Amino acid sequence: MPNWSRREALGSVASCVGVAIAGCVGDGSEDGLDQPEYDCSRVDRPEPDAPEGPDALAPSSYPRPPADAGTDAELTEYVSDFEQSYRRNRLIQSRGPDLRKVGFSPRETWIVESGAAAGVAGVQYTFWHETESIHADSGNRVAVYYVDASVALRTHERGRRESGTEPDPLEAGQEVACFE
Repeated sequence: MPNWSRREALGSVASCVGVAIAGCVGDGSEDGLDQPEYDCSRVDRPEPDAPEGPDALAPSSYPRPPADAGTDAELTEYVSDFEQSYRRNRLIQSRGPDLRKVGFSPRETWIVESGAAAGVAGVQYTFWHETESIHADSGNRVAVYYVDASVALRTHERGRRESGTEPDPLEAGQEVACFE
């Protein structure tokens, strides 16, 4: 046995124990994604009543989440579909029965991080809308979602996506759907 001081021996044992249990403790996430704190009473998304009028647009229903965050393709499809419903419903809510047409054009979807139980994905898009007297086009928008079996969190910003600088739904996301 080497001739170690008590301090060296304790340091060596502590290092070995730390390495041995490193895989046994952690944040509880098997995907590397932290489970966010959320409150389903704070869900905030546009859910307008159907406007009255012969030419009024009907609100869009929100899509069901993919099972266990699904595949990357299912997750990006869900994020794009949810954002399209969100944007349409927000326009119906703000423009009411004057709104005649809405268009949504996803430009890019991407995965930030994904695993078996949760994922973070984004969509860059533009949209347009018409009333009887105006046609309006948006600039680029970016929306990023965290989705797991319990919740969807959304964050967004105006402008083009610059890889690595997207808004983080785990830090600044708003609850937009609870599933249980």
